[in-house]
Amino acid sequence: MPLADIIDQYYRAGPEPGSFIALMILGFIVGVFGHLVRSRLIVGIGVVMIFAATVILPFQFASQFQ
Repeated sequence: MPLADIIDQYYRAGPEPGSFIALMILGFIVGVFGHLVRSRLIVGIGVVMIFAATVILPFQFASQFQ
């Protein structure tokens, strides 16, 4: 099997969910840290990270791989 076929099969499978899960967990950590230091900006950044990991990025990649 040529290398081009292997690469093509990998990209048709789509992205691994581990990167989305890692971004979501990091967003929760940032949000908790923001609550501890009472910074609304840091809490907002954590919320945006969670939203990006669960809604925006999966739809972006899904449309790219169809």
